[in-house]
Amino acid sequence: MATNPFNFARVAKIYSAQRAHPRAVAQAIGRAIADQAGPGARVVEIGVGTGLIAWTVAEAGCRVVGLDISRPMLDEVPGTRPPDLPPTFPATLPLTEADMHHLPFADECADAVLMVRVLHLAHDWRQVLDEVTRVLRPGGCFIIGNNWWAPDSVTGRLRHEMRMAVLEADPTMQPPAAGAAVAQYLAQHGATGYHELVAAEWTETVVPAEMLAGMATRADSESWVLSDELLEPVMERLYRKSAAWWPDLNAPQPVLRRFTLQVTRGHWRADSSPRAGAILGSTKPVQVAHSRAPDGQPPG
Repeated sequence: MATNPFNFARVAKIYSAQRAHPRAVAQAIGRAIADQAGPGARVVEIGVGTGLIAWTVAEAGCRVVGLDISRPMLDEVPGTRPPDLPPTFPATLPLTEADMHHLPFADECADAVLMVRVLHLAHDWRQVLDEVTRVLRPGGCFIIGNNWWAPDSVTGRLRHEMRMAVLEADPTMQPPAAGAAVAQYLAQHGATGYHELVAAEWTETVVPAEMLAGMATRADSESWVLSDELLEPVMERLYRKSAAWWPDLNAPQPVLRRFTLQVTRGHWRADSSPRAGAILGSTKPVQVAHSRAPDGQPPG
């Protein structure tokens, strides 16, 4: 198993609070993903994290298997089960601890593969896409979920300014998997169609001072991977800019948000030789968060 470039164990306990959506929004996201995957679809979520998205996709009727390289993150999945689900709904989801560069699943076993803010963490995004297209059945879809904030909002401006400051200080921090490159690579593997849609739109309230404090203390995901040497000057720049943008940093500001989906379908061509692995045919939820599913065995 490859080394995890970022230790998610440090943020596992706060991850859900950082990434959770309002319940109605979360359900809308789950339904939108399920609509793209198809009724009762077999869905693999790569980088499932604490299961926030996976639960809603399962709630919408799909058979979901979550994969993550971080065991502490997977340990949190049962605790993020929406409390208003019926008692008959499973207490957890089928989970596999594994590296996204080496998926422990058989060829053409999934109707859809889902990733949300994960591909940029890959040390070789092409290898990850090789694996994605290998496990997708012909006609299946690859779905990338994205959080969007209005560019002129508190969140939009601070996140953009932080990224610009980081790239100016260290150009190597540029994520390697740019959108155009990913699209071209998927086309080489048999992609035949692409579209984008808004799964949900809502407004939240953000206090600039609180967001800045989260970035400075690495409670905000934007600063998780930054070194002390890089974070300090970046935050100095953000505080300086913020003082000019918002006279009262403690005044709540409305932020328009969206969750968008990028959906690619194709007659997928896997470049790798056929591999044995777990067949995603079982609908029985199991807890395997503490061990990788053995090759050749189904997750249930």
